[in-house]
Amino acid sequence: MWLKSMIMIKCSVFFILVSLFIHQAQANNSDKQINWNQSDWPPFMISKGQNAGQGQLDKLWALIIREMPDYQHHKVVMNWSRIYKTMQSGEPLCNISAYKTKERETFAYFSRANNLILPHAVIIRKSDWVKLGSPKSYDLNKLLLNNNWVGQVESLRSYGLEIDKLIKQNTSNISFSTAQANRLIKMLINNRIDYFIEYPLIVDYVYQQEFSQPSDEELVYLKINEAPQYLLGYTACTKSPWGKKVIESVDIAIEKLISTPGYQSALSAWLSNASQAEYQQLYQQTLISKTK
Repeated sequence: MWLKSMIMIKCSVFFILVSLFIHQAQANNSDKQINWNQSDWPPFMISKGQNAGQGQLDKLWALIIREMPDYQHHKVVMNWSRIYKTMQSGEPLCNISAYKTKERETFAYFSRANNLILPHAVIIRKSDWVKLGSPKSYDLNKLLLNNNWVGQVESLRSYGLEIDKLIKQNTSNISFSTAQANRLIKMLINNRIDYFIEYPLIVDYVYQQEFSQPSDEELVYLKINEAPQYLLGYTACTKSPWGKKVIESVDIAIEKLISTPGYQSALSAWLSNASQAEYQQLYQQTLISKTK
């Protein structure tokens, strides 16, 4: 009887130790997995058509994960709302390039700056631009306060500190929706809205890809006086011990890559010829100089 009891105890201890080992192995394995959000946001992220995987951030992601072979990388399709709700819940997730805001820093760790973006513009019909006096740039605050104009912006999206602040202070003449550039262009052409805020790069790409027939209503990219000269993007991961370790690895990769021609080429992909010179100059001044 005594021998039988000892055997049973040893077996129980053995199974407990095996269970603990498996649990620890699973935990270690999960620590080495990264879920990256994937959105269809051309030409930053392109998930459809002949240019799939050739977006600026698609290329940036491919270069960075190549420097992180110890991790298993997975893409998860989700919209902007779900990305930040997932991080807020504490679930492990990373975004290859995001704006850093005080609110987001409460639930995400951020890498060093890894991307430079030329600023947003007001996208407007040329006929309305002429009514404004055909300016090269305009005060967004003045436009937001104009009761005769109706604008539209994307909800839960950050346009950078300066523009976000103006939008928050002046909401009476703008509407919020999940509509992206392709729908917003159609709404603008069909006179359903008077303007929207977007990167000229995005409007250029979407218009060329989805509007094969030129519209009778030409669009104008009106520079925003309150906008900064450029915006910076950062990799963001859920604020947790796991996220902190991932960001440390991302920073090492960025430090190695950011001065290389391949990295710079990835970030300048899809820029117009007119924007290339300005972009390269700002890139050298802001991202390269900080590595030296």
